[in-house]
Amino acid sequence: MTKNVIYISVDMEADGPVPGENSMLSLGADARLPDGTKLATYSENLLELPGTKMAEEAMIWWAQHPQAWQATRTAQRDPYWVMLRFSAWVKHLEQTHEAEAIFVAYPVSFDFDYVRYYSRKFLGVDIFEGRCVDMRSMAMGILGVDYGEANKAHMPAEWNAMEHMTHVAVEDAIQQADLFFKMIEASRRK
Repeated sequence: MTKNVIYISVDMEADGPVPGENSMLSLGADARLPDGTKLATYSENLLELPGTKMAEEAMIWWAQHPQAWQATRTAQRDPYWVMLRFSAWVKHLEQTHEAEAIFVAYPVSFDFDYVRYYSRKFLGVDIFEGRCVDMRSMAMGILGVDYGEANKAHMPAEWNAMEHMTHVAVEDAIQQADLFFKMIEASRRK
């Protein structure tokens, strides 16, 4: 028997590429039913993990995006409480809709690694139990192209492939979810 699903588009911002060496700064999510119906969003900023440091390449990147950086530094919360609330949010959606939550991201490798690391570190579990979808891999299949051509620059114009990312996690998660459902629609038309 196939279980119902909820797609949760997740975007997070960090101060480097390695969970544990670097810190997650903000976490945003947009939950939708398989037909694209919007359910809820989630947004939190996190305090840095003790003993971590910002990677040099991240410092350079953040210096080019000062408004986005400032957005990550307001209303910061303890990572344990953020992960506890995020987990409760996901579980509530699953219970309310009798469904399994599926983590969706572009690229899934970066965002999922951080969220999994934080959820295991602070809660002892993987909130999504490994259930994730990589949108770039989806693009490869839908467009029939290799990895190098499955990037946003090569996506069809009607997909409006997140051209106006703000790097505010919840805003990017919403745009990413919009793209995801355009991709699903294109896949169904094939």
